[in-house]
Amino acid sequence: MIHPKTYGLVCLTSPEMQLACNQVSKVMDATGAKMVKRADVSISETSMSAYVLAMRAANPDHIIHYVINPSTMAKFMVESAQQGYYPPQGISGNHLAAEVLGSIFGKWPTGRYWTNTTYKLWGPEFMATMNKYARGNRGTNHHIVQAGYAGINIFAQAAKAVGPNLTRDRLMATLDNGTVWKSDASLDQRFSYVNSERFGDNWDHNMGQGREFIYKYTSTNTVSNPDGSPSGFAPDDKQFVIFTWK
Repeated sequence: MIHPKTYGLVCLTSPEMQLACNQVSKVMDATGAKMVKRADVSISETSMSAYVLAMRAANPDHIIHYVINPSTMAKFMVESAQQGYYPPQGISGNHLAAEVLGSIFGKWPTGRYWTNTTYKLWGPEFMATMNKYARGNRGTNHHIVQAGYAGINIFAQAAKAVGPNLTRDRLMATLDNGTVWKSDASLDQRFSYVNSERFGDNWDHNMGQGREFIYKYTSTNTVSNPDGSPSGFAPDDKQFVIFTWK
């Protein structure tokens, strides 16, 4: 919704993140935005200072990252603060919906960083389950834990539908029989494993492949509230629900 005229990319050198950044370029270029700098970084980078300097020189309106690991962007944020740099239209990226984010990002990106996630944050049922069975996760839950929680619940639903003769083939047949499998209501996500959703490129906007959520980083206290609602992450006020390009 910010319509940058120029943008920069920070991309991990892993194959899936390279593919993701290539798709970002296609989407952004189609809007008329111009990529002025792409930084391909390894997971073992000990400093992001040189990449911050490169972005400063390129001067993009907005920076998008696909780096999968929070430490890379944490280094980028810390060193951006040290250099007094931030793009005028902020930074956004995937994979950083995590309760620990505030403690590693600090104040510098507050109010000008966004992350997308498959599930709403955090949800009373999910957090109640974590508090009961994984108390050590307090303050460190993230979107991959949510994915595991949703996945095991969908597995349980499908296994019950199969019945006592549970085999891999019967489970797979049940999962992709057209049933829409749902997370709990608070996470607000649905999945279907029919071929068009598993292998297609024109996904249903009502399903997890085609629909996600954008959260804005609003404070350094990103540990969830006692009722399971998010702290430090706020639904974006311009477009909270986002859909795949196609």
